[in-house]
Amino acid sequence: MRPSAIVDLWMYAVSYHRGLSKLRRLRALDQLERIAWGRGGLPTGRPHVPARTRPDRVTDIDRSLPPRRAPDGSTDPVSLTAAPPPKPRPAKKPTKKDGPSAEVVAVWEAEDGRCEACTRAMDRTCARVATVPPSSVPRLLCPDCTNHRPDPLTTAVVGPQTAQALAGALATTVEASAAWLVAGLRTYGVLLRLDGRRRRRRYWLPGVGAFTLFQAPASPPVVGGPLGKLRPHPTIRVKPQARTRGLPRLPQPDGAG
Repeated sequence: MRPSAIVDLWMYAVSYHRGLSKLRRLRALDQLERIAWGRGGLPTGRPHVPARTRPDRVTDIDRSLPPRRAPDGSTDPVSLTAAPPPKPRPAKKPTKKDGPSAEVVAVWEAEDGRCEACTRAMDRTCARVATVPPSSVPRLLCPDCTNHRPDPLTTAVVGPQTAQALAGALATTVEASAAWLVAGLRTYGVLLRLDGRRRRRRYWLPGVGAFTLFQAPASPPVVGGPLGKLRPHPTIRVKPQARTRGLPRLPQPDGAG
């Protein structure tokens, strides 16, 4: 045989094997595509129209799959399901602020913010309203008279730093300044805040400043402060009660006053 014929035969064999390998790869891809169609998986992009398979090329895998229907172009082979609408978020519950009721504010304004038992001046947030039999008229009371407790200022002492600062402003001794402050708070102090959880109170002495009363258990209350800078020679400014309903004064708790 001629050398050229041998070369031609070798080239033909190489081309035949390459074509056979390519055909096997295409057939394998076609079988994988059939599996994807049978399991509901579809390629993305344009709709795929499967080609008809010759009977002599049907494999065991093809026989186990259900028959396929080619899309006619009017329907989308991919079934799209609309996402469910988002659930509405629950409305935020309105937060109730700790504040006096309209009845408390009305009685507080009618009595100029003074307790009808001990005459303690107080902020409206500290005011309480109660009826005292046999009368049904609402009466304004401070927290101590509401709970039938004595005024904690009757047994209060002044902290050493507070007494020292006040003694310098009054140009007097520490003992004299402490007694002057306790007497002023007891008679003219205005109750501003009441913190029962921390056992603290805040008082305002008109013309002097704001002070804190610490009520520690098993010990006398201690006056601390002032909350700010003291002016030289502070003087208590007495403000008389501007209005009242003129009702009889209520009895004070034992030990008050």
